[in-house]
Amino acid sequence: MEVKASKRLSSSIQVEVSERGLLDCIGLVCGGQVLAVVGRGSSPKRTLVLVEPQALKDPEVFDTLSDLLLREGFERVEVAGHLKLGGEAEFEVVVNGRVVPAEDVFPHEEGFEPPVRAEGCVLKVEPYFADTPEEYLENFYALIRGIDCALSTKGKVYPIVASLCFGSHDKAARNVLRIFAQDVVRVLDDFVGRPLLPTYGRACWEENLAGLGSYRLAVYGLAYRVPASIYAERETLRVVYKLAKSLLETLLKEGEVSYRTRKGYPLREEYLRFLSEEEVDLLLSFPERYMGGEKFVPVEVESHV
Repeated sequence: MEVKASKRLSSSIQVEVSERGLLDCIGLVCGGQVLAVVGRGSSPKRTLVLVEPQALKDPEVFDTLSDLLLREGFERVEVAGHLKLGGEAEFEVVVNGRVVPAEDVFPHEEGFEPPVRAEGCVLKVEPYFADTPEEYLENFYALIRGIDCALSTKGKVYPIVASLCFGSHDKAARNVLRIFAQDVVRVLDDFVGRPLLPTYGRACWEENLAGLGSYRLAVYGLAYRVPASIYAERETLRVVYKLAKSLLETLLKEGEVSYRTRKGYPLREEYLRFLSEEEVDLLLSFPERYMGGEKFVPVEVESHV
C-alpha cells in the first residue's frame, strides 16, 4: 500500500466578486460553502484573508487561491524547511525503590515555573528548543544533572507521557504545521507512534492516554504525544528526534511525503530514506528491548579524570 500525506487533495470551485461597496472582496465558493475571502480595499497590498484551513487540501482550491492572491498584490513567501526541536517529558520519581509523588520531592515554587518541576504526582522536564537532536539531548541531560533520585519511564503507578515539540522562527512554517496538523500527525503516527505504541505504561492504558493521533497546536507550532519510554535509552531518543525532524522537514520542503506500507507499517526501505541501517535496527527493536530492560532515565556520570 502507498500512502501520500500531502497538503493538497479535489472539487470544483468558483470565484465570486462582490459589488463595490462597504465590503469589496473576492470569495472562493464550493457547494455554497465559502472557502476563502480576500479583502480588496483601497491598498494595492491586500491584507484581509480568511481561509477555511481544510479547504486548502483540495489542489484546485489551493492553486486557485494562490493565483488569486498573486493577482491581488500578495507576495509569495517560501516556507523555511528548518525546524527547531523541543520536548515535554513526564517521569515517575523513585526514592529508595518506591514510586513517590513528585511534589513530595520537588516542592512547588509560587509564581515560578522552572523547566524541571513537579506537576502533581509526576515530574515534568521541558528542555529548551534546539536545532539538532544532539543539542536537544544535551539540553535535556543538563537539566536533570544533579537530581538525586531515580526517574522512571515505566508509568505503572502514574500515567506519564512525552511530547515531541516542533517549532520554527519562520511564521509560514509554523502556519503549515498548524493548518496541516492532521497530515503531519499521520506521518508521525506511521513512522514513530505505531512502533512505539506497545511501550506506553500500564497507567496510560488504564487512563486511555495510550494511542495514536494525539497532538496539540501551540504558539511555537505543534506538539505530538509519544510514550515516555523513549527517554530510557539515550540513543533511541536521538533517533526518534532525528526521524521526526527529517520527516517533517521533507513535508515542509516538498509539500508531501509518499511512502509504502505493509500491514499499516512503513516498509524498512522507507525508514532508510531518513535513517542509517543501524538507526533503523535500533528503533524497530526498541519495544522488545524496552519490555525486558531497565525503565529508568540513564544517569550521566561525570568524569573527574
